[in-house]
Amino acid sequence: MKPLITIGKKWLSQPIEERNKQFKEVLYGRYSDKYDEEMLDEFYVYWAYFEEGDESMRFEEIKNKRFHVGRRLGTWSIGYNKKKARMGRFQRGKRTISMSNISNWTKKGDDSYDERL
Repeated sequence: MKPLITIGKKWLSQPIEERNKQFKEVLYGRYSDKYDEEMLDEFYVYWAYFEEGDESMRFEEIKNKRFHVGRRLGTWSIGYNKKKARMGRFQRGKRTISMSNISNWTKKGDDSYDERL
């Protein structure tokens, strides 16, 4: 069931940069062979988010103070794969606009364009 990150006093006593580094090591070290690197990048960016001056990252603010990386990744991968499939369908139907007939467009006086017939 590892790696479970328990967010307690010992964990939070470390500088945020060190905690961020440890989280990244757990994520990429353990799961890079199981999940797509692009998905791991999105997961890391979302859960390890913090701004300058913050004392905690997003994953450290969860309710029960336990963050099981493997379980969260499993759930994340379901949504990621659905999104990837949707984007694949979108890309297949994507149309491009040809600018080769730009001379067929004329400018009206009100800054809008009208197509010549």
